Parts: sequence; C-alpha cells; structure tokens
Amino acid sequence: MRKQEQKFTTIYQQWIRAGGYKRIESAPFEAKHCRGKDSIPFADVPEHQRNALLACTTDKGFVWKISDMSAEQKPYDGFFFRNSPAYLVFAYTKKFYIISIHNFLHEDKVSKRRSLTEARANDICILSDSYKMN
Repeated sequence: MRKQEQKFTTIYQQWIRAGGYKRIESAPFEAKHCRGKDSIPFADVPEHQRNALLACTTDKGFVWKISDMSAEQKPYDGFFFRNSPAYLVFAYTKKFYIISIHNFLHEDKVSKRRSLTEARANDICILSDSYKMN
C-alpha cells in the first residue's frame, strides 16, 4: 500500500514550498511512510535507492535522466547531484523525520532491530516536523 507514501510525498513537497526550504539544504530525498505501524523496516529502502542517495554525497556524484514517457509536463531533462547531502524522510503518524543517508546506513548496520522506530528516528534525524495526512 504505497498510496500513503505518495500522499505523504506531496505533503512533504508542500512543506518545502511553504518555507521548509529555509530549514534544509537542497538535496535529493526518498520518502517512506509507516503505513500505520510503529516502525519502518530498514528493508523498505532498497539497495538501489541507498546507492543512488549515497552517490549524491560523493565527488563523482549521481546523474539521472527524467523519463520522456510520462504524460505529465516535466520541469527539465534530468539532474546531477555531487557532494550534496542526501536524505530519507520517514513519516510516522503525526511527525516526519529527515535523516541523512549516512545516519540511516549506520543505524541499519548497528541496530539490533530490523526496523526504525519513531523514537530512534527522532534521535538520529537532522530535522523533524509535524504534519497532517489529508
């Protein structure tokens, strides 16, 4: 059930446009939603997403072509991130937590759990805020 994640991604984008951009650097992000549970499995962030976000933080960087197949108007052809922060945005019931890819990977490696609880997300995030799902 990824509809909640899609809805939250829209909410997060609105948060950025409404002033959140003043609180965080420009960076790629991947959003994940708890889907009503009390934690989000580390496995919800697949290897290709981890690798892409991590690549954005390196000197070599990450480049991506936006598909021409979409019926929607696209803002431009692609993007390139290099030596950039990269984030995962974890949405729980009433709050979201912005966590750097490096902090997330470290947590996944050292945690005895197979999922990220909201309390732990709060401990390792760089920023959090409240939100309301429509």
